[in-house]
Parts: sequence; C-alpha cells; structure tokens
Amino acid sequence: MRFVLLDFEIVFDLNCDIKKRGYYVCDDNNCLQKLEKRVKKILRGRS
Repeated sequence: MRFVLLDFEIVFDLNCDIKKRGYYVCDDNNCLQKLEKRVKKILRGRS
C-alpha cells in the first residue's frame, strides 16, 4: 500500500496518482503497526 503525507496527515494513495513523495507499506498487520513509528521519523525530518 502506498501512502503520502499531506499537511501532516496520512493519506493512502490506492490509485498511486497523488503527485507527492510516496511511501510504501505492506498490508500485513505487523507492517501496519510499524507505520506509526515510520511516520514519526518522516515528520521529524520535515520540521
């Protein structure tokens, strides 16, 4: 699954058509649980 961060919000890009930097995560429960940690790291880099 692909997601992008728009105005510090997670938006899943199901059609892969949002023209922003995208990040990928598998649809397994373990991967989705790691998503929060990954997003925090990305947001720290943006501030």
